[in-house]
Amino acid sequence: MANTLDLSAIPSSPTSPDWDVPKVEMRGRRHNIVRITTQTTTEIGAALKDLLSQFRELLKSGPSVEELQEFLRPWKMPASQTQIDPPQAQSDSTQIQPMVLKWLDHLGATVDVARLERFDLVAVLLDNGFEFHPDLAQCAAQIALRTGDPATLEFALDRGWDINQSFRSRREPILGSVITNEALVEWCLSHGADPNGTCFGGYTVMQHAAVYASLDTIKRLLQAGGNISPGSKAAGVAAHAAMRETDRIPIIEYLLSVGADINAQYLIQDENEEEEKGHCCDHFGKNKTALHVAIRKGDRELVEFLLERGADPTIKTKNMSTRFRWMDVVEFAEHEGHLHLVGLLQEAINSVGE
Repeated sequence: MANTLDLSAIPSSPTSPDWDVPKVEMRGRRHNIVRITTQTTTEIGAALKDLLSQFRELLKSGPSVEELQEFLRPWKMPASQTQIDPPQAQSDSTQIQPMVLKWLDHLGATVDVARLERFDLVAVLLDNGFEFHPDLAQCAAQIALRTGDPATLEFALDRGWDINQSFRSRREPILGSVITNEALVEWCLSHGADPNGTCFGGYTVMQHAAVYASLDTIKRLLQAGGNISPGSKAAGVAAHAAMRETDRIPIIEYLLSVGADINAQYLIQDENEEEEKGHCCDHFGKNKTALHVAIRKGDRELVEFLLERGADPTIKTKNMSTRFRWMDVVEFAEHEGHLHLVGLLQEAINSVGE
């Protein structure tokens, strides 16, 4: 595309009164919802917004490396003239004009082409100063899981992604994302993945493994240093294992045999701390144990197993499922419509202290 703008007329510094880029707004008192707006206030901003549309159409077409480089070339200038810190990687002594880059990159161009599995194009964009978005690492993990090939994970690590960094507030690091593939789990561990990795929202790799991983993988993670002891972030693994679609009892049986607490909370999260960090508290995950999970599922066999193994029926629950009212296990079973559990749970409560 021909460059119809004079690069020298485009502001290169955020301090310029004519700096006009997509704006980020924070909305919501408790949940800090982020919204990016593309309203423009200048003619140059409007022109760059149009350029963004053309850029996205190019990416959708699956261009060659040469076509992408040709599109970017008119918008590059000597790095010494940009007035901002140079990108992490540069293929030459020029870089994309800063205000142009802000427009081209704000919707996650690297993620768009990664989803096309065009990591050759991702490399071009990163070399030209585009941001390595967390969603790019997540996309790399998804592709690796689908193909069984760690090549995209190697790309992410080679480009500086920390294997133990979480993608989002409730998404564990790469190891959690590939937890169902034993070979990729082993690859991650060999590249420094921490089985105790966690995300901002409080969820851990070990909890994720308790829900989705095979017994052999869970054993391997514990062998590699996974911590599920009482007081640890992953103490509630038994409650997570109760969420499984299959093998609930064998997995919980094993976790209890290696020290898991049958009465630990599903999620260990300091609400005040999380709010201070700007992350949402998970109001579904709070104040429930494995027994509460089993009750909500209506799984009598699991409820019986947990009670036999020492689950405390006197622990109450309160979260979004109960509409934030404290309920004992009998009330909770009635609330969930599982009346076939009421007699069993009442008997368990009555037997406490006998």
